[in-house]
Amino acid sequence: MYNNSVIYDDGVSEPAAAIDYRRAREREREALRLGILDAAGRLLAGEGPQALSMRRVAREVNASTQVLYTMFGGKDGLANELFLEGFARLTGAHGAGPRSEDPLRHLYDRAEAYFENALANPNYYRVMFFDAIPGFRPSEETLARTWGTFDTLTEAVRACARAGLFAREVEEEPREAALSLWSAAHGVVSLRIAGHLLDEEEARRVFERTMRGAVEGLLVRDQDE
Repeated sequence: MYNNSVIYDDGVSEPAAAIDYRRAREREREALRLGILDAAGRLLAGEGPQALSMRRVAREVNASTQVLYTMFGGKDGLANELFLEGFARLTGAHGAGPRSEDPLRHLYDRAEAYFENALANPNYYRVMFFDAIPGFRPSEETLARTWGTFDTLTEAVRACARAGLFAREVEEEPREAALSLWSAAHGVVSLRIAGHLLDEEEARRVFERTMRGAVEGLLVRDQDE
């Protein structure tokens, strides 16, 4: 007789239907969480930080405030999740698509992913970098969870240095070089999101030119060889 159940490592079995139901509920909860965060981001961008109240966000998603308090604990928890979700999306963008075997091409791809993700998620970007929620300061624990995103860029810089493309000091201090590239990327993206570069194609050209200039400053010079 077919036994429609799953046996765990500890020998406990559970009907497969129950597991499917639990997974469905988890997916439903995650979809709700993302929907609430997206709504909160829209309110923040459209109406300002005063709109980021649990009651206002709950009304926006047609839910009770109890749902929001259960999921986020309060306004600070909601702000924290907006911050973390922004970095989660950036991490996902960095990991998307095939990795080029050319380390320099891979580095440019990481920069392009940063640009595209920021333009696709401007409300999250404002929370991450624009101090969009007055009084919100991510905890040390929260900040520690976001640094993996920056590590991706540092590793891309280190790969270029190991391939002999960058000056010797870059391999010794790849983090500092990565910070300089991040600063260049952030500057152009911030101008675009703040409305100072209204034309997206112009912003894209400025971004590409800026990143080329920043990367060229790291390349091996004749005296380094």
